[in-house]
Amino acid sequence: MPIDYPVPGAQDCKASRLTRERNNIELIKQKLVNIGYSSGEIEYLVQQFAGKAKIKDLSVEDLRSLKESLQYQLELAKKCLEIP
Repeated sequence: MPIDYPVPGAQDCKASRLTRERNNIELIKQKLVNIGYSSGEIEYLVQQFAGKAKIKDLSVEDLRSLKESLQYQLELAKKCLEIP
């Protein structure tokens, strides 16, 4: 039976990835505000993309998926507004 030994720094690495993804999401949310979305619209998008879960409770994979969805929405809005 294999024994799992804790890898030093593994939790720190995961926490770092979580923080990085959350920061990226906040940056995209701010960009959406800057091009005209209201904070309520952005929160609605987050709920649609992430379900009822709060951002702080999402896994790294779920955060990446949310980030990609918000990034797609940002790119779509920029195309519609003809913003480079």
